[in-house]
Amino acid sequence: MQMEKTNLKEFKEPNRVAVIFDMDGVLCEEFPIEKGKGPWWEKLETLYPMAFPIPQNVFLAQMCARAGFRVFILTSRQEKVRPITQEWLKQNGIVYAELFMRPNGNPLPAGQLKSQMLDVLLQRGVPGDGAEILFAVDDNPDVANMYASRGINTFRRLIGG
Repeated sequence: MQMEKTNLKEFKEPNRVAVIFDMDGVLCEEFPIEKGKGPWWEKLETLYPMAFPIPQNVFLAQMCARAGFRVFILTSRQEKVRPITQEWLKQNGIVYAELFMRPNGNPLPAGQLKSQMLDVLLQRGVPGDGAEILFAVDDNPDVANMYASRGINTFRRLIGG
């Protein structure tokens, strides 16, 4: 089998390329807590600072940012934990263009929620200037299917977890 050569000029300038990462289950380990069940569910936000990074995925996000790609974080975490989430990202060396979070109390399933987040991102012209979204990474199959259905290269999970 003969492989075609890729013309590197076909690729956009790095600052005109965006990538999307999820938090829990992608950049950091999820806590094995069933939604709405048990005493830890009420205190889940207190566990977020202790979330273990998934090193390979954190490294990929870091490398994307260093390459000049615009990194967007779309998470189902509620807005009330934004400071905790921002601190976790900072401590783990993840530079990002913007962090999208679930409005407090919003009950939408993750696929619908992140579809709305993506709409906002695209309506604002982000990544903008003819930029394109190179790929998205999310561990939720509904979210991954949503990205794929919208023509975005999608990884359901890269490594780890």
